[in-house]
Amino acid sequence: MNKIMTFFLFLFISSPAWAVQIDSPVVRGNMGIGTGATAPGSALTVIGGIAGAITAGDPYATTAAPSGGAMYEGNVLIGTTTAAVTGLTLVGAISVTGNTSVPAYVTGVNFGVGTSTPVAQLDARTGVRLGSVRYVTSTVVTTSGGSLTLTAANMAKNSIFQETGSTAATFTLDTGANLSAAIPGTVQVGDTIWFVVSNASSQTITMAGATGTTLANTMTVITLQSRTFYAICTGTNTWTIY
Repeated sequence: MNKIMTFFLFLFISSPAWAVQIDSPVVRGNMGIGTGATAPGSALTVIGGIAGAITAGDPYATTAAPSGGAMYEGNVLIGTTTAAVTGLTLVGAISVTGNTSVPAYVTGVNFGVGTSTPVAQLDARTGVRLGSVRYVTSTVVTTSGGSLTLTAANMAKNSIFQETGSTAATFTLDTGANLSAAIPGTVQVGDTIWFVVSNASSQTITMAGATGTTLANTMTVITLQSRTFYAICTGTNTWTIY
């Protein structure tokens, strides 16, 4: 940085009411802006607030930003070079932490997970986990063939499996490995899903386990009844059904 630029920056830092225009600065080392920014610890350290405006006459250009904070009129991009929406586009992880006096919250808009067009205050299209229990959009699977394999994909969606035939039926569970793989994210011991078996036939449905999916006891669903089953993860690729 040459001496003239250093002089103007000194004036700006010493007298914040002054304005200085620098078209193409090149700064080697850390730079501090604002009263007291004499030992900047980052490439750019600002004491005060930062405002981003689209044009010089915008209120964002003439209104003071919050001290130690920022306000922007245009889009803000983090972790990406392409704006997917108007406002904030973030690619990566986000952590939001509130406290007892200022809780974290979203107000005035619908919040979408897995969708860019949420239709409710919280719209999660692929599932919601509350503690160890998951909530997802269910599917109804109907058969009249007397036997059915309950696929892990449908079990993980809390589906309803229905028999409408006239012969005794056996419903066989999928494997524990397949069930763990069908659940998004990392499966933990204690994670719980549920599904419903509905018997609209004149015969009994008998449940059967598979490798990694163990029935807690002999399980049947009698005619014209429905029963809810809970599958609880007990270890790596192992589930017990109650």
